[in-house]
Amino acid sequence: MSSTNHNTWLVTGANSGLGLSIALAALRAGNRVLATARGVERAAKEHPEVEKLGGQWLELDVTSSKTEQIVAEAVSATDGRLDVVVNNADFMHLTSLEDARIEDITRMLDTHVIGAIRVTKGVLPTMRAQESGVIVNMSSFSGFIGHAGCGLYSMSKFALEGISEVWAAELGPFGIRVVLLEPGAFRTLLVKKVKADTVTRSEIGVHYLETDVGKTIQITEDLADNPEKLVAGDPSKLAERVMEIVDVTGHAKETRDVLRFPLGKDSLHIIEGKLRKLQSDFEATKALAQSTDYDAHVGGGAGDL
Repeated sequence: MSSTNHNTWLVTGANSGLGLSIALAALRAGNRVLATARGVERAAKEHPEVEKLGGQWLELDVTSSKTEQIVAEAVSATDGRLDVVVNNADFMHLTSLEDARIEDITRMLDTHVIGAIRVTKGVLPTMRAQESGVIVNMSSFSGFIGHAGCGLYSMSKFALEGISEVWAAELGPFGIRVVLLEPGAFRTLLVKKVKADTVTRSEIGVHYLETDVGKTIQITEDLADNPEKLVAGDPSKLAERVMEIVDVTGHAKETRDVLRFPLGKDSLHIIEGKLRKLQSDFEATKALAQSTDYDAHVGGGAGDL
């Protein structure tokens, strides 16, 4: 698949941040793009370059029960073909898990997990019929390692990573490829949105204020007020890498069978650290794990239960 062959893309959350950068990169590469947003009039006004490049806005709230139908109908209206879907609809809410409100937990899961399932269910019949397609799921390094204060975000991204592994196994026989992006910090407006959507420090239990939970929130607030301090990745470069990942070209030319793609030096560093810890823990528990098997001389087994 080549993004220069006028493929059709659908990008959720394309009205800002990494979603917007990916949609624009796909358009500049000559593709047809359905760019979704919850408020398309505002999105079109703020980002006229999308339509100037030939993109089409699609009103879509991935938490709606009508998402699957809306997506399927939109794909049918584009000559019934869809080559790439980017599940990017995203937001972050910082708090301790203990202080998290059930409605915030539900909203996080509905956006990042169930929303991605709804969108993908809407495109899979088309991809199966054409025996090709790429599903790009936007995770995060927080989907690989949990951080204090980011529990809701990590919870939902961990779930998306598990779903991506299952989809890779289930959809591979139909010629459909699954890609999981794990970006670190990129210079987008997300940090300001996080501040606006985060519970205030006064709503967090006093016992958490001086822990890493409070520190995470304080750092985020400081960066939102002083964005020049944010040393992070370039969204346009991430979008370029996504084009290469989809096409298996450039930096990604040897990655056709790769599922997870860390993006950004910070993501790479954090993921490497956890991999080392996982390997260390694995080695430390080998004997313990093996000690739970039946002894060879003892009769019976699971079939006797």
